[in-house]
Amino acid sequence: SFWRELDARVGRGGRIDYWSWIGTDRYEDTVKRAYLTVFLVSYGYANIEVDRLQETVEIIHNVEPRPEPGQAKVSIPTLVDYEEWKLWRKG
Repeated sequence: SFWRELDARVGRGGRIDYWSWIGTDRYEDTVKRAYLTVFLVSYGYANIEVDRLQETVEIIHNVEPRPEPGQAKVSIPTLVDYEEWKLWRKG
């Protein structure tokens, strides 16, 4: 259902800013969405694209799940800090 929500928000193959995707009015819900997003990416339902020069992180909806058994997974730690969340909420 989380993958279908991503599809509804960005369309097939679309992309969305990481904080726009995980961010909610409640910090606890934001952390939960970040946690669930890890599984979307790990199981091939979405990709994550990090541009360190532009300091952007985007979630990309995969049209079809692309699980790749046996392939090494890449871990990209993303901090969901309470202070950063408060700054995001302020806009």
